[in-house]
Amino acid sequence: MSKVADLQKAQQATTHPGSSFYVGTELFDAINKALAVAGPTGAPATIRERAKAYAETAKAYGKASTDLATVATDKLANAWTGSVAEHATQAIQALANELAVSQKTLEQTSTALNAWADDLEGAQSTDAQGMTALENVQKSLAHDIFDTDKAIAAIEPANTAVATRISAARRAESSGGRAASALNQLAAKAGTERAGQGSLDPLAALGPGSRLTVRLQPAPPGLLHRSVPAGPAGRWQQALPGGGGGLGDKGTRLVVDQNLAATGDTYENVSLKTDDDRRAALVRIEKALDEGKPVPLATGDGTGFHEMVITARDGDRLQVWNPWGWSEWVTEDQFIHSHLNDGRLTNDSHLDKAYGVELPR
Repeated sequence: MSKVADLQKAQQATTHPGSSFYVGTELFDAINKALAVAGPTGAPATIRERAKAYAETAKAYGKASTDLATVATDKLANAWTGSVAEHATQAIQALANELAVSQKTLEQTSTALNAWADDLEGAQSTDAQGMTALENVQKSLAHDIFDTDKAIAAIEPANTAVATRISAARRAESSGGRAASALNQLAAKAGTERAGQGSLDPLAALGPGSRLTVRLQPAPPGLLHRSVPAGPAGRWQQALPGGGGGLGDKGTRLVVDQNLAATGDTYENVSLKTDDDRRAALVRIEKALDEGKPVPLATGDGTGFHEMVITARDGDRLQVWNPWGWSEWVTEDQFIHSHLNDGRLTNDSHLDKAYGVELPR
């Protein structure tokens, strides 16, 4: 279980320790269980050091980009003419543009790490306050553990202290999840954002085959279309019907099977029985989507069954394609807590729960 779940279980014990002569001892034991749950781990100072390193590297990339742009637009043009010079100028300018993109990505990485460090530090401070409050309640109980009135009076402050620790654990978990999601997106973006910056690959002037050029093309009307880098691990291009109509579950299975075969990857079924299962699967789902790989999704509550495909993500939102003829964005929180239909994805409450996904091994 997560720390939040462990603390919630401990909170139930502190809230309802009983009403007998031994209420003091039961509350004392419940507080012990709450204190046994570890606080948020991590070193904010170390995270900030890494953020600072990324920021400094971003500055270096920015300076290099500016210097190369100056060479391309001024110095090279004045010293060299002809078609070869023109290609060299374009190649150097394209490289300057790439460095500028890398600078932006590094700056965003630094910002994400600093935000994580701030949240983690705040969560640790809040948790320490909750721990201190719990320890104080426990100390007061130890002197009058069989005084029923004092024990009952201690229930509320103990419960409040545990609630403080739960709040801290939630902040730490959510900030860690946001940071991981942001960094995964930035890592994927770094490999694709340079695409479409002009007709010339920055290394094309150096000879054929120096690097694969990726082009992300806009979707034609009525199609959900996504192109991703070619290669044995990422050759997937989907064109799925939009608007009315839809394919139905058999059509979904056909499209999914064809596209999974095209990726060259081996997929495995992952069972999602609990909220914790779905939360844990999100890391792999995000990684697959960032690599341009679709994620087949099975939903249902036992009385209904449906297959859909997660096709993209934006921050903490997932785009899910329904073979009945439309796509909807759902939040990761809706995915975790079985509220897929909040965004009218299926218009059927029996299909709210994701109970399985297929993920690349």
